[in-house]
Amino acid sequence: MKLNYYATLGVTVCSLVMFTGCPVTQATHEGSRLEPVVVENLLVEPAADNQPGDAPLAQSPAVVAPTTPAESTGDALTAAEPAKEEPKPDEPKKPASDANPTVRPKADRTPRKAGDPIKITFDNIIIGMQADIAYRPWMLKDEVKELDGQRVSITGVMWGAELTRKLDSFVLLRNKECKYGPGGQADHLAKIELKPGTKTTLTAATVRVEGVLRIQPETGTDGNTWSLYVIDDAKVTVQ
Repeated sequence: MKLNYYATLGVTVCSLVMFTGCPVTQATHEGSRLEPVVVENLLVEPAADNQPGDAPLAQSPAVVAPTTPAESTGDALTAAEPAKEEPKPDEPKKPASDANPTVRPKADRTPRKAGDPIKITFDNIIIGMQADIAYRPWMLKDEVKELDGQRVSITGVMWGAELTRKLDSFVLLRNKECKYGPGGQADHLAKIELKPGTKTTLTAATVRVEGVLRIQPETGTDGNTWSLYVIDDAKVTVQ
């Protein structure tokens, strides 16, 4: 009888172990009766999701993969930054070319005393003539026509080689690079006629001529226009 009882109890305990997978606590004996084994928390409920107000679950720190330095390729690579456009400085206006005077300074017509000349430069009377061509009336510009017959003051250099010679007329060039005759530009010079009874000496210095400007083309021996202007009743001052 007792043998059957203990056999039945053994089967029961083995069944519990197989069902839960957990070890059984040691049994106690009181006399001849074996106390039943109490196994608590056989089933463990999964942890519930965090509810609002609960402490946040601990998270494992993110694993950062170690970085390895890039292999050297000679020159260091740097991040390309957009190039900043630097303000360009204002470019000065280019002087008008002799062949195509697009920028022409105006003659100085500021108020002056009676008899005072109009101050001009050759830039005021250049009309864009090429070398070795004949003048045609359509070439003349309106602003130059307005100066015809006006008393003007203009600076330039004398054409000629005999510096000690006394002259009552000469050719005034815009600058030393200009030519009179073949290869010259007729609007880059003027023939000067001094006041009657006066003479001057050729000089290499810059001179100022004051006189009446006239449009009076001169044709050279080659059939081309050698000079376009004449300034008569003139006086000369060395600068």
